[in-house]
Amino acid sequence: MSTLQAAVNGGIKLVDDWLISNKLTLNCSKTKFMVLTRSHELQKIKINFVAGAVEEVNQVKYLGVLIENQLKWQQQLDHVCKKLACASYALLKLRAFSPFSTLKTVYYALVHPHLSYGLACWSNATKTSLKKIIILQNKIVRLMTYSDQRTPASGLYKSLQILASDNMIKLTLITIAHSFHHKTLPKIINNLFKYLKTSHSYNTRIRSNKNLFKPSGNKNIEKKPIQYRGVEVWQALKLNIKLLGSTRFRTQVKKYLLDID
Repeated sequence: MSTLQAAVNGGIKLVDDWLISNKLTLNCSKTKFMVLTRSHELQKIKINFVAGAVEEVNQVKYLGVLIENQLKWQQQLDHVCKKLACASYALLKLRAFSPFSTLKTVYYALVHPHLSYGLACWSNATKTSLKKIIILQNKIVRLMTYSDQRTPASGLYKSLQILASDNMIKLTLITIAHSFHHKTLPKIINNLFKYLKTSHSYNTRIRSNKNLFKPSGNKNIEKKPIQYRGVEVWQALKLNIKLLGSTRFRTQVKKYLLDID
């Protein structure tokens, strides 16, 4: 018996005992399990409760986010793309008889929520996979401004005061690092970050800038986690922005990202 199966069996017994002692029954037809792995070949495991067996799946929708067992986020990206395509069509039909303020309101109602929800997770996808999101968002801002399809999108985002998806990712990661600095991160992920320490006690510029430690990583897979990407964008911020409260912080970071784009 594999170590994984043995660990699962031990956990199952604890859950079964808790259910029985509390006079509860598990609905196995609505319960699924998934093994997260990078490997294509995985030894099958079985989960059997007193109430019955639980089905293994390769994908699950949890709190509105589609999670795959290999964490490639392809299904979630396809879902977001479909939502953006629908929003693009709605904006196309509206723009002929709606003022710009209405189009921007529709953008924040139909586009922005789908781009921002769960972004800290699915932004871990490859650059190639994320490119289709960028293309669709560029199409939408060109459509809103009656711009030609060859018009560079960067200037349009700045004129609309809207963040492109890559800058939305940066804002999300910076906000997580900011929450760590202000001690408002949930305890379960608080240990993802730590402050940069030098070999001496002098107050150097690196330490006084509230910089965080960035893990070393030579491969693309090692540069994907939040603690790597989040620290990378946090280090670029000025100290006076890092020390701001949460509301003013997001406003200033958005302005900063629009200015450097």
